[in-house]
Formats: sequence, structure tokens, C-alpha cells
Amino acid sequence: MKAKKPPTQDLAEPKKDFTRRDFLKATSVALSSGLIAPQHAAAATEATGMLQVEIRDGATKEAVPAMVCITSLADHKWRIPPDGRTAPPYTTTRDFYEGLPSWKPGDIGPVRVTRGDYHSNDTRSSVYGGKSSYPFWREPATYFVSKPFSIILPVGKWRLAVARGIEFRPLFEEFDIAEGETLNRKVLLYRWVNMPKLGWYSGDDHVHMVRVTPNQNELLMTWTRAEDVHVSNILRMGDPHKTYFEQEGYGAH
Repeated sequence: MKAKKPPTQDLAEPKKDFTRRDFLKATSVALSSGLIAPQHAAAATEATGMLQVEIRDGATKEAVPAMVCITSLADHKWRIPPDGRTAPPYTTTRDFYEGLPSWKPGDIGPVRVTRGDYHSNDTRSSVYGGKSSYPFWREPATYFVSKPFSIILPVGKWRLAVARGIEFRPLFEEFDIAEGETLNRKVLLYRWVNMPKLGWYSGDDHVHMVRVTPNQNELLMTWTRAEDVHVSNILRMGDPHKTYFEQEGYGAH
């Protein structure tokens, strides 16, 4: 008997009923108890399902990087691929001073909190006043993805949010995860305006990030594309005592 491929629902305009169940049975995830720390035992044994997502440009149908957040409607915390059973930590300003050395091509991007006042500029700048980092973003955090991904999620209600800069319409959809089942989603992002065709190109002329390795170059380029930014200007920063955010080709590097 041939195995059937789980159905895929396109998330496009006009919007389809995202809560329609199109699950098929999936292989349950086997975990070795010897590899699970005691504090993670509950997460390892709870009922889970899987979400598989691919993101494409609605016009060209090409796979594109984008900014994403998967939020639990139970605890309102973010989850990241491939294991979304527990909420992971977010990055701070100090992580960027160090250059995120553990990141490698294909990984998801750094988790950045995007709402709330944390009363610490190292966590989130106070200039936002607790408001969203993006005018349209309702999620607690965001991170980039560069390719299709799968994520294990506990049974329950969730929200998928996808954005790609300010020229594409963002997508926000709620969905249910059932035990032992796989939900496939193909997200199609459509522009509401095409500024390059009008002779205007988006850019960010003030970015601080260590850039001395090929992986750091790739991280910045992937993030830039996920935000649909055409030019990023990466800067060093210094004071009388030290230089920060070193760049390839300067000094000892």
C-alpha cells in the first residue's frame, strides 16, 4: 500500500478557513528517557502533533525567507522549530556584541521580543514604550526562517504569524494541533506595493552586529532578505576605551 501525502492548504488571498482540519496520522516522536533532563520530562511525555510550513512569494511562487512567530494561545509564549514543546529564551543586546557565534546557515534567526516593556534596554529598547516593534505585529516575538520547516507542538490552539517587511501583507492565522497528527501549511505572501518598480529601494543604514566570519555574513544577509530590505549598512561602534561590533577587514581581523 502506498503512503498518502498529507494535504497542504495554501494560505493565500482570499483567506481560506485556517481552522479546517486536514490532518493525517503522523509517526509519533520517540524520545530516549536517558537523554531527557528531569525538568523537561513533562514536556517529553505530553501529547503533541506537528506543523509543517513553507513560505513562498505569492507572485513568483519562489520560496523566500520571512519573519515568523508561532504563539501558544494558552500561555501566549513563542515557540521555535524544531521542538516547540517549551518556550525558548530570547536574545539580548549582549548576544549581538558577541556575534551569535553558534548560529549556522539554515538555523532560525535570533529570537527578538517585539512587544512589552521589559524595563531593560539590554532586552528591548525603551523607545518603543511597550508598543510593537512593527506597526502591524501582534506577536510577543519574532525570528527569521530561511527555508521550509517543521515544528513539534503540544496539543492545543496556536497562532502562526508571517511577515516579510512592510511591502508584503502579513499573515496571521489560528490553528489547532491534535495528538499524533501533522498539519501542513503553504503560506503565500503578496505585495500590496512594489516600491522597487517605482524606483525606491528599502534599506537599513544603521545596523550593529559583529561581522568577522562567513556565518555572520550569512546570518545578516538572511535576516536582511527576510525583512525584504535591499541594503544593510553594518557599523562598528566605539568609545574611548574599546571598539565594539568588529567588522571583517579592520584591524586584527
